[in-house]
This record gives sequence, C-alpha cells and structure tokens, in this order.
Amino acid sequence: MKLKFFEKKSSLAFFLCGLLWGIVITFVAMSLILKKFLILEYKSGFSVEETAEMLSQRAKDSGRWIAKRGSACSLPRPADGTKIETIFFCNAKIAKGIVDNPDSRIVTSVIPCQFSIYKKADGSVALSRLNITLIGMLSGRNAAELLTQAKKEQSEMFVGILE
Repeated sequence: MKLKFFEKKSSLAFFLCGLLWGIVITFVAMSLILKKFLILEYKSGFSVEETAEMLSQRAKDSGRWIAKRGSACSLPRPADGTKIETIFFCNAKIAKGIVDNPDSRIVTSVIPCQFSIYKKADGSVALSRLNITLIGMLSGRNAAELLTQAKKEQSEMFVGILE
C-alpha cells in the first residue's frame, strides 16, 4: 500500500517537472519568435533623410495616405550623432474601419503606423516598423483584414526604396 502512495507522488512530480519545462521552453521559443517577427527591419539604399523624404512623398502621391515626419516624444539624437527619422503614416479609410468596429478598437494604439529610419553600426540605413499584420491576426478578423490591407499598400510605396 505504501508503494502505491510513492508511485503516485513520483508520477505527480514527473508531471509537474514536465509541465514546468514545457512552460519554460514555450516562453523562450515565443520570445525568440516574437523578437524576429514583431518588429520588422528593411534596408534602404539611400540616406536617412532621402529615405524619409521619398517615403513621405510616396504617401502624399498615393492620395490615400497622410505622412507626418517627426517624433511624438522629442526623440533624442544618439550619442554617436547619427540621425534617426520618424515617420507616421495614416490612411483615414482604414483607420475609420478600425474605430467603427468595437472589437477592433484595441489596435488603435498602433495607428497611425510609425516607422523609424536610422543608420546602423555598419553604416547601412534601415527602416523598422511593427509587424501590423501579426498584430492584426492576434487582434481579430476585422483588424487583421484592415491591417493586412494597410501593410500591403505601404509595401507598394516601399518598392524601389527599401529592400
């Protein structure tokens, strides 16, 4: 009888140990995956200023997007003196589709879309942005459709500027 008691405790200990390891492995894997897929980075063949100017002009020329340059928080200049340019893109039709749907309002924190353009340590110029498609997929059907549409339209504006 005592032996069955110890067998049950041993099985429970193995189960709890396996569960704990499963949680740890899942956390580490998700951290690595989110780091790679949540923030996207593109290379530009132009300077920070040229990239910002061309993207702003493309948004204006599209007739659907508004581009605003500048930081909402007075982004300080890095210690090495390199420039970081921030651009906000907004499409009123897409934004309205998000705010009109109560279930999609959770993603209003990521509109307008923000991009940062900066010089990397190797001297290349890059643009980073949140993966709004992933955020949309995590947020629900309407948000997913609208944010996927936004990313598609923005990607069209990036052609010839970003790799």
